[in-house]
Amino acid sequence: MPATATAAPAVWDAPTHPQWRQLGSRLTDWVDSLTPRRDVLVSVLPHHPGSGQPAGVFNHRTARITLDATHAMPGRPDPDRIDLRDERDRARFPVLTGVLAHEAGHATHTTRRQGLAGPVAEWAAVLEEPRMEGRVASGNPQARRWLQASALHLLGQIDPASTDHAARTLVLLGGRILAGVLDEDSLPDLDAVLAPWLTAEQIAVIAEQTARAVTAVDGDTATIAAAAEKIASLFGDDSESDGAEEGDDDCGVHHGAAGEGPLATALTAVAVAASRELRAAAGIVDPSPAAVAARAARHARTALAVDDQRAARQGLHESRRRRPTADDQKHAKVLTRSLETAALPAVDVTRTPSSTPPGRLRTSQLVRRQGQIHARVRPTATPWENSRRRTVDTPRLVVGVALDISGSMESFAAPTAVAAWALARAVRQVGGKAATVTWNHSASLLPVAATSGSVPVPSICGGSTGLPAALRVLDRELTLNRAQGARMVVVVTDGDLPNDFAVRDEAERLIAAGVRILWLVTEDGGMTAPAGAEIALIEDPGRIGELIGIAAVAALRAETRR
Repeated sequence: MPATATAAPAVWDAPTHPQWRQLGSRLTDWVDSLTPRRDVLVSVLPHHPGSGQPAGVFNHRTARITLDATHAMPGRPDPDRIDLRDERDRARFPVLTGVLAHEAGHATHTTRRQGLAGPVAEWAAVLEEPRMEGRVASGNPQARRWLQASALHLLGQIDPASTDHAARTLVLLGGRILAGVLDEDSLPDLDAVLAPWLTAEQIAVIAEQTARAVTAVDGDTATIAAAAEKIASLFGDDSESDGAEEGDDDCGVHHGAAGEGPLATALTAVAVAASRELRAAAGIVDPSPAAVAARAARHARTALAVDDQRAARQGLHESRRRRPTADDQKHAKVLTRSLETAALPAVDVTRTPSSTPPGRLRTSQLVRRQGQIHARVRPTATPWENSRRRTVDTPRLVVGVALDISGSMESFAAPTAVAAWALARAVRQVGGKAATVTWNHSASLLPVAATSGSVPVPSICGGSTGLPAALRVLDRELTLNRAQGARMVVVVTDGDLPNDFAVRDEAERLIAAGVRILWLVTEDGGMTAPAGAEIALIEDPGRIGELIGIAAVAALRAETRR
């Protein structure tokens, strides 16, 4: 189940949605594999991002783990598609897995510290974090990667902003290094990073007491309390309160965004590497950077094409209507007959020679067979022939016309519009589809209707940079990227295009998809036609419709012969 699947907004906006309760039930089942306790329950709630809730909290009184989905499930995945009992899901959702393993570690290894209060109780809670994680990592080889992948979500804002904050950072990161959860060489020198906030004596005392706490066994609250008392004495009564309720162990000692400091940057790299290793171990192959870039480019192009199509359908270009002349009507009828003839169902005949009847007797092969028998050699002649006839369906014809209406195209606009009108009528008769887009600096659909008795003639205006957009609009209107039927695009232009690179990119993309492109230019010079396009020079504007018709018939016949 892909990690990219996102849930409907209603799920994330409703903490009481049944999917959260169902996810909590599945997570509870998985926690049973992490702890010998059988009374631990898991609940998941999607808090508001600014609520200040930690990623997870374990309540000793109720034996309940409460996870904040906003932190523990980045990207707002669909909760109905997450089941950590599946190894692949644990690799897909490493933050959720790490936060839950952390809280399950509290349930298993953390003992309630009775009789402690004030700063001593707070420092004891901080010291318990790396000590407990060390026990979790030593008992489960995979848990170390889970905890690394979720480190930033467990620690919150880790780069120091005060003396008290720096001391807690030293305990949390230094303790995890001593406990074997983090590698020392994956983080900056903690002494150097924390030197602006802590003296050398304070660093030495905190490091010594953290080492004592990390090596304490489960239940040895006296050692942890003694270490906490020594650290608390360094700061007097000025320690900041983390606000945790009595009986809770929460994993967000410094709530808030991770920031962009050196420690947060290093932990981000650690989390990325751990996630990659988990996915590799689970057999999940991450896409290459080139594949990621290609996918992003496809999405960007699709979004651009959607915007182009929306703008084109608004009819930005002006046009006037005129009634078709008798010659126009005649041309439309001739084109229709030509397409209908080309679209007639073909009969595919397969002839199979045979040495035995039934079939049509071939005299020459019969004589050869008799000669072989007379010569006492094995007969290889095939006197009979079976014929099998199969009717080939008529392919669908799809034609798009991209008409340049920049200033130099005055004498070509009306003939092309008439050709597009005749083409729409003819293509409709053979069950196909046609569309015409006019373009200058933008693209707009020309309102050509196959059943209309009038021809829309566009007005000439604007520049000549809109051909890429016109090709994208035709692609979406006619679904040219589908490899079925005869597909053709006709470009009518003077060739004076300042954005030839973008034009070539869009045109060659269509050609690679199997679309035939007829490049009709009004004069020599200008942009070189895209590779693979069929080029024709318009010497007489009145022949535009004829040229388009010939190309359409050829495309249909070529597809019929396939």
